[in-house]
Amino acid sequence: MTDSLIRYVTSCSSSSSEASVVDAGRTLTPYLASGPKDESGPHRYLFLLFAEPPSEEGLKLDKSDVGGDEFVERRSFRAEEFVQSHGLRLVGVQWMRGVGDG
Repeated sequence: MTDSLIRYVTSCSSSSSEASVVDAGRTLTPYLASGPKDESGPHRYLFLLFAEPPSEEGLKLDKSDVGGDEFVERRSFRAEEFVQSHGLRLVGVQWMRGVGDG
């Protein structure tokens, strides 16, 4: 199984007055839609929500910390290593399966 980064948003707050909690956060990498090739079979996609460690400033991250915007950079994202190195705690999971359109 390979990790790929679809979107990374930091500093989200459940107490935000924004319509979407994600919109109130800081987007490091914009949404990149899934796109499995027709011949590759079904793919499983996990949407993970993590609590950041308590801090007045939040995590100090930029695009280079999460791999950048390009597909090639995103498909080599190592979620488990990233979570451990930044002290994140898993608080929510959602998943879906996707296949090619062909």
